[in-house]
Amino acid sequence: MVKDINLNLETVENREMRLGSIISWDGKASELIELSKYEERSLKQRGCGKNGGGCRLCELEMPFNQQSMCANSIASCQAGNLRDCVLIQHSPVGCTARNPEFNLAFRNGLERRDIKPRNINIVTTNLLENDMVFGASAKLRKAALEAYERYNPKAIFLSMSCSTAIIGEDIVSVASDLEDEIGIPVVPLQCEGFRSKHYRL
Repeated sequence: MVKDINLNLETVENREMRLGSIISWDGKASELIELSKYEERSLKQRGCGKNGGGCRLCELEMPFNQQSMCANSIASCQAGNLRDCVLIQHSPVGCTARNPEFNLAFRNGLERRDIKPRNINIVTTNLLENDMVFGASAKLRKAALEAYERYNPKAIFLSMSCSTAIIGEDIVSVASDLEDEIGIPVVPLQCEGFRSKHYRL
């Protein structure tokens, strides 16, 4: 089966809508297999709430819910572990609460590979009340330029948080402008925490 992939999209539709994926189930395994219709999914008819074929599961119709780490934390854990790069979390400082845990795992991983341990390169823009009211694109740009000077990375990742998604921060434009200015890849990560409950968007 040939799949069309649109590489021009800034971000893809989340897995709940695109594939009808779920993280909770209240029924028999045989019913789950029947309703998922994995082998029969079609390109035109798939995903949450769509009728007439494809997957008929929908997270929104489940009688209960489970939660995993938010998408922003997952992006921090993954992009923050790239050794020659910097991750800038465009978020309030509370979104960085798990970074010490990620840092410990990063250092342990380096040590196991006989590489000198060091800390992860994650920076936060520490959004405050004024930033939420008036926007913080300039603060993100300043943080990225300071991180570039401090760490001399091969790439910079900019991660979206729930807060920056709610106020409509345009991290794609900021990333594009910075990339032209400093000459290394600057990658926007559309990973606001409420975007999806799945580890892979």
